[in-house]
Amino acid sequence: ANRYTALLARFKSLENRIQSGSTALTEIIARNYFKVLAYKDEYEVARLYTDRSYLNKLNSEFEGNFKLNFHMAPPIVSKKDPVTGNRRKRQIPGWIAWPTLKVLSKGKTLRGTPLDLFGRQKDRKLERALIEKYEALLTTIEAKLTADNLEQAIALAGLPDKIRGFGHIKIENYNKTMAEWDHHLSHLDHSTPLKNAAE
Repeated sequence: ANRYTALLARFKSLENRIQSGSTALTEIIARNYFKVLAYKDEYEVARLYTDRSYLNKLNSEFEGNFKLNFHMAPPIVSKKDPVTGNRRKRQIPGWIAWPTLKVLSKGKTLRGTPLDLFGRQKDRKLERALIEKYEALLTTIEAKLTADNLEQAIALAGLPDKIRGFGHIKIENYNKTMAEWDHHLSHLDHSTPLKNAAE
């Protein structure tokens, strides 16, 4: 949280220096940096499903003694599609899934530790790497930002929003977005760096 707020404060000051009253870059960084830091892994999905507000919503929309089924592709137990190589979703009855999700919802302390079995998946590794990649990108933007390349910087800073989905879908969106990332970054690299205010 401290890392997040400190970075936004720097960009708010910087953006105002180059274009008085402008907040577009700071706002898009606020949304995308949060998205990168607070990625939705299995522990977070479990927390959202078992949150009381989700149950309240279900009870308000459905009447009677309804049953829940979850369509998921958990690692280890899911078979891979022989054509795509991606894990196939399977239907899991609520009476099995719900207690499992309750346990997983408490597991966020396992993130990044040797006990984090989900963290070994390709998409989880990608999400952790994206934090460093995005922070490095913001450092580059901070060093090179000018009034002339502000729009380019905004487009670049908003790219993580395109990396959506879960599992192989997220990986596909990541790969597509990286081409756009490199394109925008190459244009930003040819811009004139912002001079120090003291110069």
